[in-house]
Amino acid sequence: TPCPRDGWLTLIPLGYGDGVCHRYQGAKIPCQGFLPEFVGRVNMDMSYLLFPLEASEKIQKGTLVTLCDHN
Repeated sequence: TPCPRDGWLTLIPLGYGDGVCHRYQGAKIPCQGFLPEFVGRVNMDMSYLLFPLEASEKIQKGTLVTLCDHN
């Protein structure tokens, strides 16, 4: 799947094997003050999030991404 625009492409170790729905493609979730978008297909054990380019200064390896919060 081609990346739809320039940005900071990140891989998260969550996929449909962990309960992430295939239909999340295009969905946006809040993370560290940004709204990254799920791009490409959700795989069994990984997904891709596309952040805006300016997120590269704030998003680093190990940054926590929360998909569901039951608070």
